[in-house]
Amino acid sequence: GMDGAGGAVVWDTRIDGWAVSMIGIESTPRGSGDDWEASGTLYPMASRKVARALNRASGRRPAVVLANLAGFDGSRSSLLDGQLEHGAELARSVVNFRGPLVVVVIGRFHGGAYVVLNRRLNPELTIVALDGTRVSVIGGSSAAEVVLGREVRAEMERTGNERDQAVRDVAERFDEVHGVHRALEVGSVDLVVAPAEVRGVVSRLVAPTSGAGLSPARPTPPRAGRSAALA
Repeated sequence: GMDGAGGAVVWDTRIDGWAVSMIGIESTPRGSGDDWEASGTLYPMASRKVARALNRASGRRPAVVLANLAGFDGSRSSLLDGQLEHGAELARSVVNFRGPLVVVVIGRFHGGAYVVLNRRLNPELTIVALDGTRVSVIGGSSAAEVVLGREVRAEMERTGNERDQAVRDVAERFDEVHGVHRALEVGSVDLVVAPAEVRGVVSRLVAPTSGAGLSPARPTPPRAGRSAALA
């Protein structure tokens, strides 16, 4: 029943002894020809698989999503395969999730993933991003191709470059402006941490609660505007 869902990987494991359901997204392209799938992209069955994993973990154990996500695939074939339905199922699983839900941005975080894995849908969700990652509602390459046509044409006139190079230049500038620290400033992510800090921060976020707060032995992680080193 999960044929074609290999773009999402789910396993039950532990972080510093705390039981969690870990969800990862394939970060390299898969397949070939008509079966080729882009990296960091949720295809219909992978969307369904992640939704079912969250539903299974809800109320039983925390969930941690390692997110290198450009969003959902919106191709004609994916739409015919129920991408909208499975995407909606994933959104419902986030809304209904009971317990700590932690999203760790390890690469990029754009598009539908940015919208669905969002604490506006579930206040228990926390987004932790590695320093140097890219977080925005649309990625630079997509923005240059779809939204910033005027800037691309101006870049071509200014530099004399071909369109492909002008698109890359505009995309790079967009990503520089809409980096992870800007996402922190506007509240799109809760924490920006160095790779060496990830385990400790996530461990504290998934630790069993005691009363209204986290375990006294594992202090509450910092929110936006504070360094993870202060935790």
